[in-house]
Amino acid sequence: MTTRRQVLTSIGVFSVLPSLVAAQSKKLHRIAFLWGSSREAAVSSGAAEAFEQGMRELGYLEKRDYVLEPYYAGGNYSDLSEIAGRVAAGKYELVLTSGAAATRAMQKVTSTTPIVFATVNDAINTGFGKSLARPGGNLTGMSRNTVDITPKHIELLRIFVPKLSRIGVLLNGGNPSHESVLAEVRSIAQKFDISVLPIRAGNLDQLRGGFASARDKHVQAVIVILDQLFIGHKEEIAKLALTNRMLSVYSVPDDVRAGGLMSYGPLYTEFFRQSARHVIKILNGAKPGDVPIEMPTRFHLAVNAKTAKALGLVVGDELRLRANEVIE
Repeated sequence: MTTRRQVLTSIGVFSVLPSLVAAQSKKLHRIAFLWGSSREAAVSSGAAEAFEQGMRELGYLEKRDYVLEPYYAGGNYSDLSEIAGRVAAGKYELVLTSGAAATRAMQKVTSTTPIVFATVNDAINTGFGKSLARPGGNLTGMSRNTVDITPKHIELLRIFVPKLSRIGVLLNGGNPSHESVLAEVRSIAQKFDISVLPIRAGNLDQLRGGFASARDKHVQAVIVILDQLFIGHKEEIAKLALTNRMLSVYSVPDDVRAGGLMSYGPLYTEFFRQSARHVIKILNGAKPGDVPIEMPTRFHLAVNAKTAKALGLVVGDELRLRANEVIE
């Protein structure tokens, strides 16, 4: 059973400005949606539904005011360049992207079509904008900040293993933001004399091999960086961590509901719901480079007590009180 505290855990609730609300669009806006993940992962995550919800809240209805045409890479980032080329050739009014790999692929093929990234890691360090306030160019959107999340991930792991000495970081070499996240993990871990082992994986076989290698190197826990490929394999990743007797910590609660140990970060679906605001501003004539990149201000802590028990751990009262969600 899942229990939730009555606490607002989404990205801050924004008031709807009258200028953003469309009484009735004069034309049907054509929007492409480029996913790094599969269709199944996009649907099961609730992200696509959350975007449509955000558009409805601002007065825009699909098929009445806009059409959304999705493209999926299925976690195969090597295909994104070709797919992005097809999207660019489609001459859409705007392209919405999910994940840094999809965003980079679109960035490479067009400097004129507006691009709204629904979720990326560290947008500025990854090269998707000059600044949060004025990103410039043809990109804007929603960004996570690992400076806010990484210290908490390590803190949570040390609650269960105070003498934590070796952690793994699961990252996708095809994701342009992951190396900067790895650097942030190393910086924080160094303060606690914790060594860090990168586990690079771009497909399911590499995931399995990476966990086996990490186990042989006595890795005690793994931080899973948010990635479109990993979203599609969240059950498998949770199982691999448990089978190899590793604690696991993630950025979104869906991974914990799939069997992971803990997560701390903004709710994944809220990135997509709030990205509707960027989309509508641009459809109403704003330049992407003038629309500020937004970041979350509210965070969600989830713990899976069943997984903890399977690892021989106990979720104490203090952690239960801090958690927004405990899965029993």
